[in-house]
Amino acid sequence: VEFHYEHPGMQHQAIDGRRLHVLPPTAEIPAAEKVKIKGGNLVFTSAGNNNDIMSNWVGDGANFDVFVVYYGDDDEKLRQYQATFRWAIRHRGSKMQNFYSVIYKQRPDLIRAAEYFFILDDDIVFQQGVKDINNMFEISRQHNLLISMPSFTKGSVVKHKITANDPKTGLLLKYTNFVEINAPLYSREALVKSL
Repeated sequence: VEFHYEHPGMQHQAIDGRRLHVLPPTAEIPAAEKVKIKGGNLVFTSAGNNNDIMSNWVGDGANFDVFVVYYGDDDEKLRQYQATFRWAIRHRGSKMQNFYSVIYKQRPDLIRAAEYFFILDDDIVFQQGVKDINNMFEISRQHNLLISMPSFTKGSVVKHKITANDPKTGLLLKYTNFVEINAPLYSREALVKSL
């Protein structure tokens, strides 16, 4: 496990032959007042080498910050992520494992600072990029949604029919008891309860 965020109190532990960087329990984590999340909105992903996030999730007018956990071995790709996004570190694991271990456990200041968390697979491509991401946060906030997700357009891989967009209906949103794990948008309240 390799972090590029170095805390002055960082300690190193070996577990099962792997070297882990761990913040000690007494380490001072920045207070929420010191961390400002753009619009109160955080996009999170675990990313590999082959995706469009640097072009699709970046642009003028973004009302959110992005935290990328890179699980690959290409140092140049990590540098590109670090140059593009506010936070980018290297850590092995799946998206939800990384969110839990990196954000929830080691960066609780981000949990306190953000109101909404869009936890996306790195292969999610928005038709209008930043505008669509902004709209998702706005709709969730406007309608006080605890958990939501965008619908998938024609041509997308749709595993559950309820997640497919039907443009004929003209619906802005529909209420359901199902959200697919590849693109959930959580309110802080729902996120904390689910972790």
